[in-house]
This record gives sequence, C-alpha cells and structure tokens, in this order.
Amino acid sequence: MFCATVDDNMDGKVLMLLAVMLLVAFSGVEGDSGYLRKPSCGSSGHFFCIEQYDPVCGSDGNIYSNECELCVYIQ
Repeated sequence: MFCATVDDNMDGKVLMLLAVMLLVAFSGVEGDSGYLRKPSCGSSGHFFCIEQYDPVCGSDGNIYSNECELCVYIQ
C-alpha cells in the first residue's frame, strides 16, 4: 500500500516538472526576446570587432560570429 502512494505521488511530481519545463521553454517565443531584431550598428561606418563568438543570423540567411561582424558586412 505504501509503494502505490509513493508511485502516485512521483507521477504527479513528474507531470508538474514537465509542465514547468514547457512553460519555461516557450515563455520567450514571442515578444521582445531578441530573436527578431535589427542590429544596432550605429552610423559611423568604422568598426573594430573583438574576437567574441556570439553568433547572429543575418536576414541573408548567413550566420555571423557576432553582431559587429554582421554590421561590417552590412556597411
């Protein structure tokens, strides 16, 4: 009898954990998530990019190593 109670309780915890994981995974799908935004390149046209790997996707379908590299390509 005790084992059935523990198993039932464990099933509830697993379902609750899955529900929370789904909420966290899909909470940033819409809104100001940073996924669909224009790069902040500025207007100077002169860029010195550091070697930082923080990949961004350009509207041309290419992946750039960081936002600065994308701005260099745009200018």
